[in-house]
Amino acid sequence: SKKGKWDIANRKFEQAMSLLGHRSQHPLMAKAMVGKGTILWRRGMGEEAIQVAQKSYAIAEAIEDDDIMGGAQALIASALFDMGRHEQSLIASGKAMTHFRKTGNAIELSRVLNNAGEAQKVMGNYQEAISLFNEGLKSTTGKGVRRNIGYLLTNLAECHIREGRNLEART
Repeated sequence: SKKGKWDIANRKFEQAMSLLGHRSQHPLMAKAMVGKGTILWRRGMGEEAIQVAQKSYAIAEAIEDDDIMGGAQALIASALFDMGRHEQSLIASGKAMTHFRKTGNAIELSRVLNNAGEAQKVMGNYQEAISLFNEGLKSTTGKGVRRNIGYLLTNLAECHIREGRNLEART
């Protein structure tokens, strides 16, 4: 899907979901639904992505899979953010964080912390954003997650600059 082959990726997820549905493979079905929802979100179809993510969440909740529930909530948060519904995005991010903390999934936790920090930043709540970005940095330090760390550091510096604290932005 990164190469712009959205339709092919979408068909593959739909094929997988069809096969999995017949075999009652609930964890795999829920994961495939998050994948399909991600494609919908990336194509600008936020409401549809949320609907698919909510279905995925329901399946994951029934089988008590916190990692999948976290992924579904993270997708919902991202779609809501892109639709300008920042307060609702923060609520979904908070739910995703709870699930990822339970599983110890530091990579996904840091991604959600970054996204929640972005929502706080857009809303002008720089101190809250800084707190989230710092927590994300702590959760990924030493885990070799350079990409996440880069996003977190960039956003952290931007918040410091917006608050007129250029010295902190440099460090």
